Amino acid sequence: MPKSDILIETEFACILKPQAKRGVLIWHRYGDAEDITTIRKEGLKSGLHMSQEGIEFGRSVQHPYIFFRAPFLCPKKINYKNYRTELKSLYGDIIGDKYYKYIKCIRVDPDKTYVFSSEIRAAFYGKEQIAEINKSKRTLTEYFQMIKTYEGYTCKNGMKPLWNLISGNMDYFPIRYQEQYPWNGYPLNKMSEILVNLPYMKNHFFVK
Repeated sequence: MPKSDILIETEFACILKPQAKRGVLIWHRYGDAEDITTIRKEGLKSGLHMSQEGIEFGRSVQHPYIFFRAPFLCPKKINYKNYRTELKSLYGDIIGDKYYKYIKCIRVDPDKTYVFSSEIRAAFYGKEQIAEINKSKRTLTEYFQMIKTYEGYTCKNGMKPLWNLISGNMDYFPIRYQEQYPWNGYPLNKMSEILVNLPYMKNHFFVK
C-alpha cells in the first residue's frame, strides 16, 4: 500500500485516507438511541473516552477501542463505484437503506489490519479476556481466506455447524451437542471485529 494513501497506523489497524480507491471498507453502527446529531457532527469516541468525559452510553465496560464489523463476504472483486457498492461487495445486502444514517465507514489496509472473534468478549473478562481475544488475531487478508472456506456450508441432517473462535475452523457436530468454548454457533464471518485503538475519530477519518 503506498504511504501516500495511509492516514494513520494504530495498534491493530492501518487506516487509509477516505478518498483512496483501494483497501477494504469497514463499518461501525451506532444505535438510534444515541445522539445521532452529535455523532454525525463530531465523529466517534471510544467507550473509555466517553466515560472520561462523563458521557453515559449504556455500557458497563469502557473499552479503549472503537469497534468496526469485519466483512461478511470474501469478494472476488470489490466494486469501487461508490461506498455503497463497496459495502455491498463486502457485506451483501445486510445494510438496508434506512440503516445508512446509523453507520460510519473507514478504509483499511487488509495486510496491516487485524480481525478478532467478537464472541470471545462475551465469555471472558479483564486480562483473561484480552489474552483469549489475542489468540484469535489474524490479518484481514488471512480472515478473507478463512471465511472463504465457509462458502456453501449447510445444516446437515442431524448435524449442526459450529465455529472455533480461536482457530476459525468450521466443523459439524451432532444436533444435540452442547457447544463448549472455543466452539460457538454464530458464524465467524458475521461475528468478527476490527479494533481501532483511538480515543476519538473525527469526521476526516470517514468515507462519505
